[in-house]
Amino acid sequence: MFLKYETNELSMKKELLLAVIVLLAGCTKTTLIPLSNDFEIIRCDALNLCPEGKECYSFQDTDYPICWQGNPCNRCASNNCIQLESYPVQIRCE
Repeated sequence: MFLKYETNELSMKKELLLAVIVLLAGCTKTTLIPLSNDFEIIRCDALNLCPEGKECYSFQDTDYPICWQGNPCNRCASNNCIQLESYPVQIRCE
């Protein structure tokens, strides 16, 4: 009986850890304003820097980081986002 309780407690801890990972990874439903067809997509990373006036960001709907000018939270329908400290900065809409 003791082992069964210990297993259930471990299982609950694993489920909680998984929920935290999912939230931090941004796998929750978000709404990003789509990029317009005339938006010039410039890929960026630590070796390929953005042109002057633009910054490198990783949005949830792009497969790679892109250069963005202005507030990256403006891509979110709510205009609110969390900027994860990384390079490139990861944008998660609230």
